[in-house]
Amino acid sequence: MLLSMTGFATLSTTIHVGEQHIPITISIKSLNGRFFDCQCRMTSALHHLETTIVKIAKKALARGTVTISIHTDPNAFSNKSLALVHASVSAYKTAAQTLTFQYNIANDLSANTLLALPYVFETIEVPLEAVADEQIIQELIKILAVLDAERIAEGAALAKDFFSQIEQLQKHIDQVALDIIDVMETKKQLLITNISPLISTKDPEQKELELLYQVVQQNIDRLDIHEEIVRFKTHLILLQETIQAEHSNEHGKKIDFILQELFREVNTISAKSNDTRISSRAIDIKSIIEKCREQAHNIV
Repeated sequence: MLLSMTGFATLSTTIHVGEQHIPITISIKSLNGRFFDCQCRMTSALHHLETTIVKIAKKALARGTVTISIHTDPNAFSNKSLALVHASVSAYKTAAQTLTFQYNIANDLSANTLLALPYVFETIEVPLEAVADEQIIQELIKILAVLDAERIAEGAALAKDFFSQIEQLQKHIDQVALDIIDVMETKKQLLITNISPLISTKDPEQKELELLYQVVQQNIDRLDIHEEIVRFKTHLILLQETIQAEHSNEHGKKIDFILQELFREVNTISAKSNDTRISSRAIDIKSIIEKCREQAHNIV
């Protein structure tokens, strides 16, 4: 089973804390990546949840570039209260007394006057109860399940396309196996035709015939790509088995390694055969493998 790294899910709900009903929207976007990388976008009042959110997302998604956004009222998840800054009040009082005693200015400092002065009060954010955090985490787990279902569905579509590409590769390599037989026979006859005039036509010696056979056989052996074709087909079987196997976090990497081996084999086939038909078919095979490698980079 394949699992895609690409997916998007969003969920709108309401968090209930006491008499408060806070609307919230959680969105998760996942793209392909070699490792797990998660960014969280949320109001500062929820920053204390970021580490927990990243751990839960990593456990659920394993790999990929993930962006988690939590949209809500910026002030909804914190209770702001005013606290008296005693140092500021004392400083203002001292300054008022100094004006009275040193400069004979009436001291009419009152509570109303202090309220109008800066730095007398400070705003303190008191986080909501832990129940709010628990509800957000539960909603996150729900949306991760939705995202996982989407990635499974896309993985199934990728697997279907992979099987189609494997079928095409099998047809190409089967045709290459047939073409090389014709190529080797043609080359053999051409070599015999070119070398025969060099051998005495009148009672050629056995050594000359043996030399002819050795030269022809050596050149034909250089064209033999039977081993490469067998390895290519073996890799195709392994690729199909890997796609059908139970999912693991190294699934995509393993598929990519197999595709690299297929690419190496077809390069050798093209170089050894020295035939335009096979070289042309090798280009088609490389094109399919490259397409499969692009898809493999999107598999967890």
